[in-house]
Amino acid sequence: MQSAAATTSPGWEHPLLAGLDTVATSVDALTQATVWSLSDAELLTALEDGERLLATVAALRLRLVRDADGRDLAARQGATSTAALLRHRLRLRPGDARMLVELAAALDGPQAATGQALTAGTISAEQAWAIARTIRALPAGTPAATVGDAQAFLLAQAEVFDPAELTRLGAFLITQLADQDPEPGQEKDPADVRELWLTDTGTGSTRIRGTLDAEAAAMLRAALDPLTTPR
Repeated sequence: MQSAAATTSPGWEHPLLAGLDTVATSVDALTQATVWSLSDAELLTALEDGERLLATVAALRLRLVRDADGRDLAARQGATSTAALLRHRLRLRPGDARMLVELAAALDGPQAATGQALTAGTISAEQAWAIARTIRALPAGTPAATVGDAQAFLLAQAEVFDPAELTRLGAFLITQLADQDPEPGQEKDPADVRELWLTDTGTGSTRIRGTLDAEAAAMLRAALDPLTTPR
């Protein structure tokens, strides 16, 4: 059987890399364009369009980071973690590298709506990070429906508020939900923590993420154990 490299035509370039080259060439040309001749309305439009473009590129960056993390690229490059790989190759600060990895993971399933908004350019990467931090900090056992409502609320507020203001709104949400104790004589249903996401990686494998209560975890183990028994 021939390897993938052997069957690739000489000079062939992956469409994503070719697309990035095209975008880079276009942006290089734009940096040489005259700005002073723009009217006030045109200048505002250019600022807004440029911001949307930055958000879309940030979404692509997170997809690349998530795939690098999912395939454990760092280990094959001799790095101790994906964040360490990003620090070295992209010359990022440690905190920024960790943020990229964590945000990429958060948008790959549980906060897909935030990822979609970032891809559409309706929120910035900083706003996406503020929303992701809030959702991650919600009290344990918060029902999935409530988590979804919180994310939708913050996405709506992102049309008006900057990342710092979104963070303050998020802190208020966290406090409100933490104060909502069960009614007297009622216990929280352990099943409320059940969340499971299956994401196809596009390379023939599937990424699994989620949280299960003890009962659901036992059921999953019982179903998987026969499949993992050595033949």
